[in-house]
Amino acid sequence: DQTNNRIKNLVDPDALDETTRSVLVNAIYFKGSWKDKFVKERTMDRDFHVSKDKTIKVPTMIGKKDVRYADVPELDAKMIEMSYEGDQASMIIILPNQVDGITALEQKLKDPKALSRAEERLYNTEVEIYLPKFKIETTTDLKEVLSNMNIKKLFTPGAARLENLLKTKESLYVDAAIQKAFIEVNEEGAEAAAANVIRVVKKKFRVIPPVLKFHVDRPFFFNLKANDQSLFNGICLQP
Repeated sequence: DQTNNRIKNLVDPDALDETTRSVLVNAIYFKGSWKDKFVKERTMDRDFHVSKDKTIKVPTMIGKKDVRYADVPELDAKMIEMSYEGDQASMIIILPNQVDGITALEQKLKDPKALSRAEERLYNTEVEIYLPKFKIETTTDLKEVLSNMNIKKLFTPGAARLENLLKTKESLYVDAAIQKAFIEVNEEGAEAAAANVIRVVKKKFRVIPPVLKFHVDRPFFFNLKANDQSLFNGICLQP
């Protein structure tokens, strides 16, 4: 299994019928160990502010690490970048300065250059990190996402022009497009997987203080990348 069994039942058998002509599946899997692992014995329950009015206890990893760090006024946030073994992959965590700042941060990150500008501020330093262990599983209707990007002909009977895909004279179009994703971050590192399925039927994404502290105790943005290419990113609202 290309996702190491992390993503199951990608295609619901009930979604297939006599009009189905093809199911296209794409998968990606990543498992990396931190270059500097967290000590499991130091992990403890700490406060996580889901909102201004709601606080919960979550298992939180603690450790002083040599990482890349930056204050980012443009995003009203702080960020760190932690490397995985081999230095070809890393995870960026962006933490809004305000407990309820995740919505504003998400809006600012819609600027395609906002993240790269923030990364230019990163510098190497020692940081005391408090990072919740987290696991996220999502299912996204890509048909809606792509339609909002004005990619609509693909889903329109008679307009998709997919006949050459299967060398048929039938009028084909995309009836469903689904993405399932999984990511887990713990003391050892991160494991992530994503898979897309598209169903085609016939007509019917300086000054360095001694020790900085980075308390991830509120909703945050994460970006897992390898060789400078983003593999997985998202928002963790509640670990």
